[in-house]
Amino acid sequence: ETRLFQTEDIQTKQRSNVYGEQPKGYAAITPAGRLFAFVTANGRKPPKAPEEQAAAFRSMIAYTGKYRLEGNKFITTVDAAWNEEWVGAEQIRFWRL
Repeated sequence: ETRLFQTEDIQTKQRSNVYGEQPKGYAAITPAGRLFAFVTANGRKPPKAPEEQAAAFRSMIAYTGKYRLEGNKFITTVDAAWNEEWVGAEQIRFWRL
């Protein structure tokens, strides 16, 4: 099983594997128009100290909300997330088959 989670800078087209070569997690899309996404970096350790907790927070992504498609954009209006700044905002992803 191959897993890939890349980000791409839309200006430079530079791609990176921010969650490592083998991230863990899933994204699910429901017929009712909802997205659930949860991804963690490979090699995470249980955090013990505050600095490790901050690193663990930076090595994951989790959010849910209603989505819509606009051309090659997959747009989710976030209603719950690991990062409270995302709640009420839109997350825009680009896709292609």
